[in-house]
Amino acid sequence: MLDKELTRCWLLAAFAVPFALHSQEPPVSVSTTLSTGYYSASTRGDANQSQSFVPLGARFDLNGYLLSPGFLTISAVPEVTVGPQASEAGFQGGNGIQLRTSLFPKSLSPLTFRYSNVAVKDAYFGSLTQVSGYTVSNRNKDLGVTWEFRPPHLPATTIDWGQGSVDSKSDIAEVPDYLSRGKHLNADSGNEQLERARLEALQRGQQA
Repeated sequence: MLDKELTRCWLLAAFAVPFALHSQEPPVSVSTTLSTGYYSASTRGDANQSQSFVPLGARFDLNGYLLSPGFLTISAVPEVTVGPQASEAGFQGGNGIQLRTSLFPKSLSPLTFRYSNVAVKDAYFGSLTQVSGYTVSNRNKDLGVTWEFRPPHLPATTIDWGQGSVDSKSDIAEVPDYLSRGKHLNADSGNEQLERARLEALQRGQQA
């Protein structure tokens, strides 16, 4: 029987440095999160494997608007990571950007565009019965648009279209590479105010 011993040691430190840049046109707010730590894992059995690294990541959250908050809002989240991440140890990070912009966000019919392109390299050390000691590089992409119609005292309608893909590559033959793509078109209609009133009436009936 294969005798495999698995040890892990990690330390994660993260802190946020929020600050704001104010100008008349347009105002912008920026927050920064820096993360680092130490990860070490090893397996002993028929084949001895070990891996250790010190990840270093920076994530920037930028938010602003053009002309006025009711006209056009913009959100951008770029991130940079040196070294792989280890999800099982709480290390999350990647290299890429996420963008979101909304036209007339406070109106009856806001329109929102979104885009993301993030590359993630993850290190895996599975259980004693699984393949372990390998890394997987994923390229995650997403593109979409959402339109809402929110008339007062009437059911709101949301239409969402999007497409995405995941390009995964492993550094060992036991875990195959794959490319996945998908598209969707969703439509939803409902009235939050009517639903809230229904729930409140139900709660009052239960208390009576």
